[in-house]
Amino acid sequence: LKAVNHNDNDSKEISDLLSKLEDIYSTTKVCELNNSKKCYPLDRYLLRFMQVETDYDSLL
Repeated sequence: LKAVNHNDNDSKEISDLLSKLEDIYSTTKVCELNNSKKCYPLDRYLLRFMQVETDYDSLL
């Protein structure tokens, strides 16, 4: 965001878009491929999953 024009309309639009992205990211769930009923919050689940998972195919 270093090269952002400081126009009020541009700043408002960027702020709105960032807010929408944050809402999407914070409410998204990740479900297991083999069990769509087992879903987890995106951020915490993925971080932990990538730390402990050793199965290459699962990481894809």
